[in-house]
Amino acid sequence: MRTDGYSGAAGHALTVQATDNFRVTKVSFGLYAPDGGLLEEGDAVMDENGFDWIYTTKSEIPSPAGTLIRVSAEDVPKNRTLLEVVI
Repeated sequence: MRTDGYSGAAGHALTVQATDNFRVTKVSFGLYAPDGGLLEEGDAVMDENGFDWIYTTKSEIPSPAGTLIRVSAEDVPKNRTLLEVVI
């Protein structure tokens, strides 16, 4: 996952590369505060390269240190894979 330069500002693009032999159909992002509270969530959009999925943050997070980013990728048969990264 690429979180380069993420400062907690709204409108920042977070990128993850998601591939699967059954084709990835959906990628969702959730951002969680260090205490576990949900800050925001939403679906990513597939980049034109066909591999990267991009989520654009919606809200400002004043203190992003310790923020958990949870990414869920789903394929055609509805199998899910999770990736978690702490900033």
